[in-house]
Amino acid sequence: RTSPLPFTLTVQPGCQACSEDSISSYEAQITSLKQERQQQQQDCEEKERELGRLKQLLSRAHPLDSLEKQMEKAHEDSEKLREIVLPMEQEIEELKAKLLRAEELIQEIQVRGWPGGAEGGRGAAGPRPLSLFPAPSP
Repeated sequence: RTSPLPFTLTVQPGCQACSEDSISSYEAQITSLKQERQQQQQDCEEKERELGRLKQLLSRAHPLDSLEKQMEKAHEDSEKLREIVLPMEQEIEELKAKLLRAEELIQEIQVRGWPGGAEGGRGAAGPRPLSLFPAPSP
């Protein structure tokens, strides 16, 4: 009789019947273990498929979470920018008002002439125009 075992057993003549029972028992155990292993492999493959399906579902849900986080971050960033921009806008308005007042003073001085200057600010060439933004030198 050929055995499915990868080795051969030598049995002494007196124990032949006893050994055949043991061999049959071992073969039955081996067959049972092989079936159990096959079932475990199938279970493992099934669990891997389920895990893959769950990962796919999670990846579909994840962009929504990511989008929510991005929206929260954008809101926080806009609040921070607002804290910076509003004071700057106020400062710009104040500077515009100062500039307007300075231009009015310059025009007033040009109309009346330079106080304390020769001929009221007039030289040989006439009154000198004033500007906050002088022309560049040639």
